[in-house]
Amino acid sequence: MPLDSYRRKRHFEKTPEPAGAPQSADEQESGVSGGDLGGAGRGDGLLYIIQKHAARRLHYDFRLELDGVLLSWAVPKGPSFDPHDRHLAVRVEDHPLEYGAFEGIIPKGEYGAGTVELWDRGTWEPEADAHTGLGKGDLKFILHGEKLKGSWALVRMKSRPGEEDKENWLLIKHRDEYAVNGDGQAVLRDRPRSIASGRTLEEITVDGPSSVWHSDQPATEQTEVRPAEEFQLDPSRVTGARKALKMPRFVKPQLATLADRAPAGAQWLHEIKFDGYRALSTIEKGSARIYSRNEKDWTGRYQALADQLAGLPVESAMVDGEVVVQSPDGTTSFQELQSVAEAGGYKGEGRLLYYVFDLLYLNGYELLGAAIEDRKMLLKRLLSRGAKSGRIMYSDDISGDGAVVFEQACRLGLEGVVSKRVGSLYRPGMRGADWQKVKCWHEQEFVVGGFTDPAGGRTGFGALLLGSFEEGDLRYVGKVGTGFNEESLLQLGKRLFHLEIETSPFLEQPPHTKTAHWVKPELVAEVAFSEWTRAGRLRHPSFKGLREDKPATEVIMESENAVHGVKLTHPERIFWPLPHISKRDLVGHYESVAEWMLPYVLDRPVSMVRCPDGIADAPATVGQGGAKDRACFFHKHAGSDFPGPLRRIPVEESRGSGTYLTITEAGSLTALAQMGVLEIHVWGSTWPDIEHPDMLVFDLDPDSTVEWPALADGARLMRDVLGALGLESFVKTTGGKGLHVVAPITPGEDWEGVRRFCKSVAETFVSHAPDRYTANMSKAKRGGKIYVDYVRNGRGATSIAPYSTRATQNATVAVPLRWNELRRGLRPDTYTVGNLQNRMRRLKGDPWEDYFEVGPAQTITAAMKEALGTV
Repeated sequence: MPLDSYRRKRHFEKTPEPAGAPQSADEQESGVSGGDLGGAGRGDGLLYIIQKHAARRLHYDFRLELDGVLLSWAVPKGPSFDPHDRHLAVRVEDHPLEYGAFEGIIPKGEYGAGTVELWDRGTWEPEADAHTGLGKGDLKFILHGEKLKGSWALVRMKSRPGEEDKENWLLIKHRDEYAVNGDGQAVLRDRPRSIASGRTLEEITVDGPSSVWHSDQPATEQTEVRPAEEFQLDPSRVTGARKALKMPRFVKPQLATLADRAPAGAQWLHEIKFDGYRALSTIEKGSARIYSRNEKDWTGRYQALADQLAGLPVESAMVDGEVVVQSPDGTTSFQELQSVAEAGGYKGEGRLLYYVFDLLYLNGYELLGAAIEDRKMLLKRLLSRGAKSGRIMYSDDISGDGAVVFEQACRLGLEGVVSKRVGSLYRPGMRGADWQKVKCWHEQEFVVGGFTDPAGGRTGFGALLLGSFEEGDLRYVGKVGTGFNEESLLQLGKRLFHLEIETSPFLEQPPHTKTAHWVKPELVAEVAFSEWTRAGRLRHPSFKGLREDKPATEVIMESENAVHGVKLTHPERIFWPLPHISKRDLVGHYESVAEWMLPYVLDRPVSMVRCPDGIADAPATVGQGGAKDRACFFHKHAGSDFPGPLRRIPVEESRGSGTYLTITEAGSLTALAQMGVLEIHVWGSTWPDIEHPDMLVFDLDPDSTVEWPALADGARLMRDVLGALGLESFVKTTGGKGLHVVAPITPGEDWEGVRRFCKSVAETFVSHAPDRYTANMSKAKRGGKIYVDYVRNGRGATSIAPYSTRATQNATVAVPLRWNELRRGLRPDTYTVGNLQNRMRRLKGDPWEDYFEVGPAQTITAAMKEALGTV
């Protein structure tokens, strides 16, 4: 019997572990368990769990459901997201499925005595036949856990002589979108708590009997076990949540960028796009308020929705969603929503609903800095605990291939999809690349600037004359005469009559409208259409309704893939093939780091590594002249082809004046991404005073034989050398092989003076350990040493910008660190576009938060130069 070994080792009258329900012959054959999972919730997949087990030694028990039992391995070091880590996994006896809900204390003297925490749980799926993989000792599978995700493998090792009865395996993470380079076990450190109770091992141990599972009671009667629901609504357990003194009355909603196709890849969540009114709602002390996207109080209009929101079991919360009227076929009708006259009432066969898709505040915690998937998890749990609120609906998401989700949405007659990047934060008022919307047909908002007379037996008016604002001018885009019903013709006709003016509000006279009536450009119409004509007019337009949640002055031409006013061409182009990162993803990266990055790059002359077609499968080649036959090339002087908000400045050079770019705002980063800039390098001075540097940069470039601890020690030594001179310094990874130590200074010395000073610092540094360091540029003399590159402090020299990507195979990023982060397991190429957001969510503040306070107090002085000889 599969559980004989498990049962022989335990005395179930003493241990709280479940014995496992007996299986019938049919169940044994089919692999279906007759036991109770105790609320473990397998869903439609095979159960996967990890239990953190403090026995004689702390280890992690890794379990996979197969054939009605949990195959089990003990992993001493625990799992790692780094594919370089190959952690021992010792095969142990199979466990009953009921063990998937076990958390508690195994008494002293019993097998496995110690505290057990349910650290992770979810489902798994084999990538090939599981039985064949087990037999061959090569089991490949995908995990869908709350903490562990993606593709993994268990590989059996050959037994040592005399240990043939032991099965030693290796647990290995495959390289995919969830993999990280370095610090792969950060998840163990950053998410130590139980996914069932929210407690740590220590808290479970202290709780004593209250946390012990009683194996002689069914799961539904485990009343002394702390219910998981208490944790489910605890926002303090969510990474990125922070205590808020007071919930604000309103937060500007984050907006989605129009895209031409739904993004692909597992790093995206796809939601249904609704045809309704965006609405943010607050719940506090049993009362709810509903606001439009431009902060109009619509509580009275949707009182029935507010009443049900107020009934949710929560102290305080702010939710984001869409108010719709849903028809019996599941589609939503914007025009029918407009005609709901009574607050919370019905109209025709439609039904007033509020689909909520985001949670911004909960019970005294702000969640704007939490990942989208964590915010949605808390929101779903909140709604599931509430009273029967038939009008408040959770807007679910689908992960996976966006194209398939979009195709299905269009087939069902829906508006389209909104795709949200996994791990993204909530950015009030921003329209960036983290949220993208794709519509099943063209649909846009336009300003009503006039109307024509009705013809035949029509009442009210004939057609609406439409436009959109461009640089303050209302430009004509066409007219719409279909999509109206009798009621909308009459009601809208009355409003148009009261808005009539004598002169046209359009910049140019619309064609064939000599007898048109002009109106104040105040009404906003939602219009569906098939396409744009070459003349910039609407083809086959159809009226959908008036928007009352957006002022006419905000209606500008909405173009696909425009971010910060920069139109992205070929946003799907893959820049990094191996991690499958596109131009759109690069824009999203800069959207997510702009707030942190901009202070360190604004107004500095920029040099670039451009890869317009992305990097090749082989390591990128960087030339100096922009040779067309190279995948990537170095670019200093900007041509007129660079779009967007980039300032051009003249810089005197040996061959005359050259034009450089400087970054002025977040849109500058988008413009650089649009032009295939994969590396941003900056001068050590800012415009207009570019002749006097304001920072010193020491690049520690190790030989390939130098280990990470030696490199970290070198950075600390440089910090100490600079500190002895009175200069406080900061450290960052380069995204390549080395580290940068940076000291901000007040501009004073010219470039030559700074270069000489930095040369003296480097030579002093090398003198401490000439067997480990060199300041000689010759590569032949760097063997086994760390090259201290001070030449970056010369005029025209540059260093990689903080948070810039690199043209490397893994899309690495240069990342500022705190000094105490130079720990074992980190590498200069640890952080990538794919995993940086995990770090950003964990940070409490800028790792270089004192940088701009330190700089003004630091000046290169004569005394400092003299002190170099005594350091």
